[in-house]
Amino acid sequence: MRSLTNAQVRDLKAQAQRLKATLKVGKEGLSQQFLAALDEALKHNELIKVKFDEFKEQKKELSPQLAEKAAATWSLG
Repeated sequence: MRSLTNAQVRDLKAQAQRLKATLKVGKEGLSQQFLAALDEALKHNELIKVKFDEFKEQKKELSPQLAEKAAATWSLG
């Protein structure tokens, strides 16, 4: 996982505000199928937005796990 500067994080957050959710975490959670779709989305996009439909209360715990599994940088915001 690469490290981002504060300026890069701010820029990506600004870009993310205009994005629609690329993937949604549904009732299956972080299933193998979801992780495969995440990997595929990250192959084609530097920045994706994930919406937590079924796990809104747990998104602060699930976000770092999701980034670790995808070897990506994450941010809530």
